[in-house]
Amino acid sequence: MQHRAYQTIAIVELLQAASDYQIVTYAAIYDAIGMSAQRGRGYGFLSTAQGIVLSERGLVFEAVRGVGVCRAKPEDVVDNSGADLMRQKRISRKSMRKLAALSPAEYQSMEPAKQVTHNIRFSLHGLMAELATPKTEKRIEQHALTSSIPPAKMFELWASEEGAS
Repeated sequence: MQHRAYQTIAIVELLQAASDYQIVTYAAIYDAIGMSAQRGRGYGFLSTAQGIVLSERGLVFEAVRGVGVCRAKPEDVVDNSGADLMRQKRISRKSMRKLAALSPAEYQSMEPAKQVTHNIRFSLHGLMAELATPKTEKRIEQHALTSSIPPAKMFELWASEEGAS
């Protein structure tokens, strides 16, 4: 097991002890670690703890502005993932602008392997920017409604792909 700061461990224990959809207040976190979790190092400990409980226990916690963090309801996880798609689209478009900003001379000055990497990443970011749209989501939704693959099988296929990479 990798080393974890005692502050992170304390917050993980608080999050795991929280009953369903209970708010873990910033005051409770302050009492546990002796610093604010709303900024600075304390925020880093909270963010790390949220990642740990997500990966180890499958618990999603989201911020309640100015109050603390709360275990997200399943509906909230789905609703809030839309913001992640829009953020991904913005990130991809920004990366594409940076990659496209290279002059032809700069591009040619790179080693051939770097040129290939440039082209692959530009294509991947373009794909992500295109896919991360409400229109694409609607098209996939229409396909999913008529698909004969049950959701459990789709998750199984996705998990096997994740393990292969």
